[in-house]
Amino acid sequence: MSDPRITGLILMTLAIAAFLGATSNTLPPVTFFPALALFIAGAIKFLRKNHVALEAAEKRTQRALNPVIREN
Repeated sequence: MSDPRITGLILMTLAIAAFLGATSNTLPPVTFFPALALFIAGAIKFLRKNHVALEAAEKRTQRALNPVIREN
């Protein structure tokens, strides 16, 4: 799990599982707010690194589509 995007997705998945457990009375209702905090932390972690990854992919695409002409 060296990629922060994967860690963020895992945190959000755990939070969703806690949301479902809290709303279906499988887990105590007290778990709703910690799950909310967990979801926000995972979303922030995912979105920050996703933005960086999208910028890098955009730069690679632009380099591939518009190669620099070299002078010989």
